[in-house]
Amino acid sequence: ALMQLAITPCAKNMSVMPLLHKYVAPDWAACLNQLPSTYLKLALRPTPIHQWGLPGVPTGFSVSIKRDDMTGSTLSGNKVRKLEFLLAEALQTDCNSLITCGGLQSNFCRATAVAGRQLGLDSHLFLRCTGDKDPPTVQCNGNLLLDRMAGANVVLVAPTSYEGKVTELGYVAGLKDKMNHYAEKLRSAGQKPYIIPVGGSNTTGMWGYIEAFRELLDQVKFSYVRTYIHLVTIIVIHRK
Repeated sequence: ALMQLAITPCAKNMSVMPLLHKYVAPDWAACLNQLPSTYLKLALRPTPIHQWGLPGVPTGFSVSIKRDDMTGSTLSGNKVRKLEFLLAEALQTDCNSLITCGGLQSNFCRATAVAGRQLGLDSHLFLRCTGDKDPPTVQCNGNLLLDRMAGANVVLVAPTSYEGKVTELGYVAGLKDKMNHYAEKLRSAGQKPYIIPVGGSNTTGMWGYIEAFRELLDQVKFSYVRTYIHLVTIIVIHRK
């Protein structure tokens, strides 16, 4: 029942502008360029900080983990933080459809499709097949199934069309051009698409993590741990 509620399409004539909230950047980030003026509330925030009982932690130290897997159900994960700013920008510029790309089981693409449906925006996903999975042999399961359930238009990109070459920005060779060409086709059909880069990784999406850091600082003020000595995060490096 929760999933059905989460992906129920919005009426096309439903106004979504009231969902936009005025954004005020934290003082320590106010000097940055391209400050967003609005954002959307999509995630269940703040996500909790739990003490993590890892083995081998030295005496006198503790490890905590910020649970960004608890941002919601179909929108779970940290990717929704970027979407709060990216989709606000899409609405502000009167776009009515979204285009993005990722792997066949991309969490970001799934979150984009679900959030887009909640806002009455059509989603177009360019999904990379890998290994021996050509488009005709791909099974509709996992995130791909959720993409379909959210009404996304899925374009499967065969591995033979890009030969596994990935740029430093995570784009499969030629895929960015395919998205731009697809956007032109949508524009010629009277739509106004908003292109989101792979993983939502651009200046607009970055503000989702600036907000995450402000959220963390606010939580530390009221935490049983007054000072964190080290802050550990992970990154994914795409190799050519």
